[in-house]
Amino acid sequence: MAAKKKRKAKTANKAGKSSKQARRRMAAKTREIVDPRLATALGHPLRVHILGAIAQRALSPVEVARECGEPISKVSYHFSVLRDCECIELTEEVPKRGAVEHVYRGTQRALLRDANWKRLPKSVQGGATGVTLLDLFKNALGAVEAGTFDARDDRHLSWSALTLDEEGWEQTMLTLERTREEIMDLATEAAERLAKTDGKSINASFALAGYETPIPKPKAK
Repeated sequence: MAAKKKRKAKTANKAGKSSKQARRRMAAKTREIVDPRLATALGHPLRVHILGAIAQRALSPVEVARECGEPISKVSYHFSVLRDCECIELTEEVPKRGAVEHVYRGTQRALLRDANWKRLPKSVQGGATGVTLLDLFKNALGAVEAGTFDARDDRHLSWSALTLDEEGWEQTMLTLERTREEIMDLATEAAERLAKTDGKSINASFALAGYETPIPKPKAK
C-alpha cells in the first residue's frame, strides 16, 4: 500500500513538473511571438492617440496636453512609456520660458505592419482600433466645422461596399498598403521641397480603411 502511494506521488509530481514546463514553454513562445513593448505601447488610449498624432508631425508632451486637455504630468508619463518602448525618440530640445520643451517623433517600431498587428492580443487590437477611429472622426469633424474639409475642389471622399473572395481581399489590402507607402513618400518629398523654398505648406489628412463587414440581417416580413 505504501509503495503504491509513493508511485502515485511520484506520478503526480511528474505531471505537475510537466505542466509547469509546458506553461514555461508556452510563455517563452508567446514572448517570441508578441513583442511586449508593442502591447504595452498600445495598452492605453492616450498612448494610441499620441502615436497617431506623432505619426503626422513631431510633438512635445506640452502640445499634446494642450490639444487633449489632459494634465501635463499625465501626458509626460505616457510619453516616457512610449519612449521606453522605443516607439518614439527625442528629436529636439527647445528652450521655452526658462524650461526645456522635449520634442519627439515616431520610430519604425510605432509603425505596426501586418505581422506585428496579428501578434497583438485581440483586446489590444480592439482598443487601438477604437481610439484610432475616434481620432479620425474628430479630425474630420474639426475640418468640416472649420470649413477646410471642402475648401479645395479637388478634395476626395469616397466609400464603397464590396463583395470579395479571399484572393480579392488579399489583393485589395496590398493595394491599400502600396497606396499608403506612396502617399508617405510624397509627403517626404514635399517636406524636402518646403525646407528648400518659402513655398506655402498645406495641412492635410488622408485615411485608408479596409475591413470585413457583418452579413446584413434579413429584413423582417
